[in-house]
Amino acid sequence: MKVLSVLSFLALTATTIAQVSHNNKDHTMQRTLKTDERTLAAVQDHHDRRMAKLREMIQDRRRSVDDHNAGRRRLSEEDYDRASRQLHNFQRKLAHMEETNSKEHHMERISEMQSLEDPSRLDNMAARVTMGKFNN
Repeated sequence: MKVLSVLSFLALTATTIAQVSHNNKDHTMQRTLKTDERTLAAVQDHHDRRMAKLREMIQDRRRSVDDHNAGRRRLSEEDYDRASRQLHNFQRKLAHMEETNSKEHHMERISEMQSLEDPSRLDNMAARVTMGKFNN
């Protein structure tokens, strides 16, 4: 009798856990399907500003490296190495962002939106307030 009770309890627990897991997946899928256009526009705007900032930083680092090489403004060896490394990394990042096709780009934006809504994020409330999604 005890064995039957224990087995019944374990079966009930396993079923409950499976149902909760399934419900969480359904909720995530529904949230993906209900993408808010304002949020998507805000994420796209952030992406565009990020690309513009990368272009600006590339120009700054290129100017510093060129000035150093021309002798107009000498950098320390450490600063020159840092500027050269950053120039390379920023160019690589910008090239990657520009090469991403529209489908990949859209999926990345959806992923960013989902992370903004993740309740485990410490800055979730601040992000929601910034995007006008905070409900009192």
